[in-house]
Parts: sequence; structure tokens; C-alpha cells
Amino acid sequence: MPIIQYRLITTRGPDGVIAAFEIHDGLARTQRVDSWQAHAATDGIVQILASGQPPRSLAQNAPLVLDEHLGAHVLLVLKAIRPIRRYETACQVVQGIACMSRQEAMYWFAHSTHTGGLPALRTLLAP
Repeated sequence: MPIIQYRLITTRGPDGVIAAFEIHDGLARTQRVDSWQAHAATDGIVQILASGQPPRSLAQNAPLVLDEHLGAHVLLVLKAIRPIRRYETACQVVQGIACMSRQEAMYWFAHSTHTGGLPALRTLLAP
């Protein structure tokens, strides 16, 4: 089974603040959040990247190449908050996912491909 690599691209506004996150997997799939959703996701993504081996940082403007586990963890954040319309709810979901262990994040990532997986995760983290 091939190992999937992910590329995380961060877009910054003129003021240097993160304006969008876009992640690409090795299978030509892309997930993007921008505007207030990118703002809500930033702290959680920083926390996830810092937990990697080696730790990663968003300080660079270059795309980050992530291993399968870090990439899936970040992708889970972006997929989970995409349909959310309230900032506070998005922040709760992001923080809950960021605090997950690697195994728990991979479990939920696998379930995110099934009908009802992401709604169940959102209900669990932001009832």
C-alpha cells in the first residue's frame, strides 16, 4: 500500500495574517478553507504540526510536505470545519481535533469518508 504525502499551502494576506489553507494529497484531491475558517483553524493546525516528528512550523511561506499521519490530521480539520457557519463552533471542532492522538485522528479520518462520519465528529466535539 503506497504511503500518501500531503502538501500544505498557506496563503497570507497583505498584513501577513494567514488567509487560507489548502492541502493536496498524492491522489490529486484538494481541500481548502479561507477567510474566517482559516483563522479558526490556525491555532489547531499549528498545534498539530508542532506534534510531528520533526515538529513543523507555519513560519515559512513555502508549502510544507507532510507525512501521511500529519497530513491526514490537518486534512481532517479542514474537512470537518468546511460546512460550519459559526466561528465559535468551528473553533471548538478544531481544538478537539488538534488534541486528538495520532491514532484517534486516523480513526476519525477513516470515518470521514463514510456518510455520517463528519457530522458525528462535529456533534461529538461541539454538541
